[in-house]
Amino acid sequence: MIKTLALEKLSDEYDIQVVKEYEESKKNKKIELVDHDEAWKEINQ
Repeated sequence: MIKTLALEKLSDEYDIQVVKEYEESKKNKKIELVDHDEAWKEINQ
């Protein structure tokens, strides 16, 4: 049980870090959000 709780905490901390990195990248305009259909159009070109 303790091992499970520890792994869940690590997973939660990782998820939080990923979201923080995403938000920072979005704020600094380092990423481009693309509509799902537009992404597939670009992939299929």
